[in-house]
Amino acid sequence: MPDALSDEAAAALPCPGLTAWQALAKLPRLHGEALLITGAGSSVGRFAVQLALQQGARVFASASPRHHPWLKQIGVQGVADYRDPDWLAALQVANGNEPFEGIIDLVSSQQAESLLPALGYYGHMVTVLGRIPHNPLPAFAHCHSLHEIALGAQHAFGTDKQWSRLVAAGVAMMEQMASGELTLPPLMVGNFEALPTLLERFKREGQGEKFLVRVA
Repeated sequence: MPDALSDEAAAALPCPGLTAWQALAKLPRLHGEALLITGAGSSVGRFAVQLALQQGARVFASASPRHHPWLKQIGVQGVADYRDPDWLAALQVANGNEPFEGIIDLVSSQQAESLLPALGYYGHMVTVLGRIPHNPLPAFAHCHSLHEIALGAQHAFGTDKQWSRLVAAGVAMMEQMASGELTLPPLMVGNFEALPTLLERFKREGQGEKFLVRVA
């Protein structure tokens, strides 16, 4: 952990940051390719967008309007409000009506499945909140690849080599955070006794913040 990084910032990294890193690691081609990220204003989404831009992807995103200025400022090519019924069509137009090479869905497996037609031939769908159990598209047609991300599963199934890669990724991301190359969402820090209140606030009025509790 870099000396310049606060304990709070370091604690805010692993779950969203490494989930985003795993999601991008599923995509074999990023540089110059069109990548759609839904839920881009979430903690995972913020990391995914920044990491994808670093790798040269042409990023398109759905998010609440309050996140649009930041997304546009850092270089996202198309941004849409997910509450707009035509949000996907708007992003497809922004991409020149070309299909997306990859989609990282941070909303639900149901939404992810509905987005499959927006992928091009040999496209990749990465889901974090649930997975698509069966590819609904015919075999030997679009040849889409479906990927699921479950960071916690590494505790039960990850090998030493995979843990080494994940740790190295986390160290590199902390260094980028310390240098300002990666930015965090606003942090909301409270004592452990306030956890129920913080959880209720997150469910009721989450604004893209990262909630943390002190346990000692």
